[in-house]
Amino acid sequence: MEVYGVRPVKVFLSYKFDIGDGRFADLGEFPDVEEWDPMDDDGNYRGEDPSVRSFEDPEQALAWAENVHGASTSRWVNESMLGDEYLDALRVWTGIR
Repeated sequence: MEVYGVRPVKVFLSYKFDIGDGRFADLGEFPDVEEWDPMDDDGNYRGEDPSVRSFEDPEQALAWAENVHGASTSRWVNESMLGDEYLDALRVWTGIR
């Protein structure tokens, strides 16, 4: 989940294939499980990506992430630290050093 901006605050929720191996942890480069296509198979507009939400302030965005997705409000990191957090978790799960 990514949170951007001051006002409105934008939240992007994405599901990625886990292709990390203990050395590669650039989560932004992991492939999406499914990309949102605003057009259906018949060429009709389906609307904006439902995984993108806007909020008036960061507290609303954090509350939504916690209540709807079970995110921990005490475990947020910035994007540059996300790969390090992922590698730490991967090492615990797999024993890879």
